[in-house]
Parts: sequence; structure tokens; C-alpha cells
Amino acid sequence: MIDQLDFPRLTPDNHRITSPATSDYNCVAWAAGDTGRLWQPGVYRPVSVETYGPEALEKAFRALGYEPCSDGSPEPGFEKVALYAAG
Repeated sequence: MIDQLDFPRLTPDNHRITSPATSDYNCVAWAAGDTGRLWQPGVYRPVSVETYGPEALEKAFRALGYEPCSDGSPEPGFEKVALYAAG
């Protein structure tokens, strides 16, 4: 269940639930289309990396065929993911 305190701007009009909560996979795995594994350091990584963060995630998505783009605008025929980090 989504906790309103964790996402104070979440309303019924600005999101939709696409699947039930699970511990089988996380949001990174879901974005990569992998709903059978948890993408987490020490659990599974699709590529060999020494660290975990935006650079490692970029390397993983590049290995899946994703390429950097200039902006996040939708483009017909392309699937885009956004990688965020706090710092």
C-alpha cells in the first residue's frame, strides 16, 4: 500500500497502480522489464560494476540497449527511463 506521508503530492488523478506490491522485484528491475529479479547490490546486477549509483545504473541500461538522449520528451518508437540520484 502506498503511504500518503511518503508521497504527499500523490493523488488519485496523477497516478495509477500497475501491479500489486511485491518483494520479487524493485522499480529499477521493473523499468528494465525484469519482474523476476530484485536489482540490488549483492542480489543481482545485470552487468559487473564496482559501485552502485547513477553510473552503474546507466551502464546496466546501456547493456540492455538504452542510449542517452537529450531530453525526456516522448518519442514514438522509443522507451525512455529516467535515472535520478540525490546528492
